[in-house]
Amino acid sequence: MMSFKQSMLATVIGCLSLTLFSCDKDGDFPPSMAEYNIAKLESYRPSYIYVIFDDVGISISSYRIESPYLIAIADTGHEYCWDMNNVKAFRSNGVGHGLNIWF
Repeated sequence: MMSFKQSMLATVIGCLSLTLFSCDKDGDFPPSMAEYNIAKLESYRPSYIYVIFDDVGISISSYRIESPYLIAIADTGHEYCWDMNNVKAFRSNGVGHGLNIWF
């Protein structure tokens, strides 16, 4: 019969090996919706971006990505921040033209 110390040691080793095994699978996760939407946004290369949220449309003069967020400067100079996990739809007006994004 195992002593208490031996059974605790076996339990700790078992848990540690299970933890290390599960950490090895970090690269197997599919991309998040934000990563997918950021890649999609960058693939369009639009000349302008128009963002629609809460029935309001904003023309964007510049933007940057701080994953998972789209940080955008409107033509009015105001800065906006949207979570790219919450994109409802994209609509392109052709390659090199405009892009509408709905949140």
